[in-house]
Amino acid sequence: MNMAESIETKRNFQLWKCVLYLMLTVTGCNPGEGGFRPDRQVEAIYEEAVIIEDGDTLSTQPRVLAERWNWDGRELKSIDYYNGSALEVSEVMRYEDRRIVSAGLSGGFTEVYHYGGDKLDSITVYDAGGRWVESVCFQHSKVRVKRVSWNSPAGVKTYKLSWQGENPGSLLPEDGAEDTIEFSYDNRENPVLGLMTWWRLRDEQGLAEAVSRNNCIKIRGGGLQADYSYEYDGDYPVSRTMVREYDYTEYVWDPVARCNRERVRHRYEKQVWTIAYL
Repeated sequence: MNMAESIETKRNFQLWKCVLYLMLTVTGCNPGEGGFRPDRQVEAIYEEAVIIEDGDTLSTQPRVLAERWNWDGRELKSIDYYNGSALEVSEVMRYEDRRIVSAGLSGGFTEVYHYGGDKLDSITVYDAGGRWVESVCFQHSKVRVKRVSWNSPAGVKTYKLSWQGENPGSLLPEDGAEDTIEFSYDNRENPVLGLMTWWRLRDEQGLAEAVSRNNCIKIRGGGLQADYSYEYDGDYPVSRTMVREYDYTEYVWDPVARCNRERVRHRYEKQVWTIAYL
């Protein structure tokens, strides 16, 4: 074999390796929605908070465990959610073909996942007696979620997702009863991208976090208003801080005038979440 043939052989071999890698990435290593396999695995999330009103500290919460993630290799087996120092609920996943097909919640609740190809069509939740509790239904446009509906005995709430690059820029309510919710993002990796479990999808912010490539830095609309800042280790956040300041009016009874008088309060809230990785 001469030099030209040797170079061509090496070039073809490198090309074959690239094609093989792409095949494995697309078909073998990426099971689609419901197959959560992040590059960095969260081990735990800790939370601390303080609320100050008119200069007086109303409450403080020292750093406590908020979430514990339990893994078996690259497969997320369960998440324990804490409220203060007490375990609130555990979500235990069951997989088939590397996708979540069901999950059990404390109290006997069961989540059942339904797929159409590699896309998640819906999640149905039942109580311990097998009675229907809620369904979350997804519609897709090519590779992205374009519409999400929460269906429960209380009614149906549907949002259309408007995308900006790889992140949902806004959630638009289809019934007009709610305000449009708008999001802004950083340019770093979101560690919970693809974790589409019912417990995390119970509200609009949880939905945005589950499908966005990057981390939310601002939320506006729908009764939500929050700004976030981050500290990073490489491309991933290791802490998130939310600071919120606002005024509100309360009415205080004046026993002399025998009427309610307005009092404007100023409240400052700060929450910090710290993320630990394996």
